[in-house]
Amino acid sequence: MPSITSIQHLYENPSRSLANLRYRCRESWRRQTAQINSNPILVFGNQKAGTSAIAALLGEATGLSYTIDIFCLYTGLEEQILKGQHSFDKVLNLGKYYFSRDIIKDPGFTFLYDHLASRFPTARRVFIFRDPRQNIRSILNRLDLPGHLDTLSADQWQRIQRQFSGWYPVLDGNLAGHKGETYIETLALRCKKIIQIYLKYQTDVIPIYYEDFRQDKVGSINQLADRLGLPITQNIDHVKDRQFQPKGNANVSLNAFFGEKNLHVIEEICRKEMLAIGYRL
Repeated sequence: MPSITSIQHLYENPSRSLANLRYRCRESWRRQTAQINSNPILVFGNQKAGTSAIAALLGEATGLSYTIDIFCLYTGLEEQILKGQHSFDKVLNLGKYYFSRDIIKDPGFTFLYDHLASRFPTARRVFIFRDPRQNIRSILNRLDLPGHLDTLSADQWQRIQRQFSGWYPVLDGNLAGHKGETYIETLALRCKKIIQIYLKYQTDVIPIYYEDFRQDKVGSINQLADRLGLPITQNIDHVKDRQFQPKGNANVSLNAFFGEKNLHVIEEICRKEMLAIGYRL
């Protein structure tokens, strides 16, 4: 039976309430009827490393279905999984429809690599890299934060919680085990940990460098498809430059954005891992 509150919402904003009802019905139907794809292509990598664009364009080029960012659809779920409040099965149960797709991508899955590998042992896996310095700059652009500060103010943290709640665990780092003394250290430790995950499983994944993708998007997608054994069925020239995430300012110099001190912090934290996968310092 509808609650007094729900009836009041329907009266005050009927179009929004009906839209919410349609969404809930659709999600319920999808959960009941969808079948999880036992052999998907899984895409790993950090936020703002090009994972959305590469996963989507691979799907467009090959005619395969794709899912972008499952955790964004379920507020607080990633945090609950990292806290151990729910098992990974909760993600699968809620997101059955999204796990029925051919290509599945969510940066949050990178820190749950073992869970994905265990649940999808035959899945083909793609791991996307971006130079940590540019990756962190792009994350901070996305959150409208500067890169040169020693610490973030209480007001800045509150704004992130209010406006970008899904990004808060990324910037805080505690739940994923990469918390540093400062926000720059935390993001650098995140990049370091992500590369370490790749290095641990590198024989099982196909690496893609965002920088190579930017230079030749169509060529990079075609090469990736070939390595995955997928035929190209669609020309993606007309969609290759579509923005799948808000664009950052890549034109600012790293020194100008971070300042010498913070840039040095990133390079020192990530030095070993960056060199291990071919980046220069």
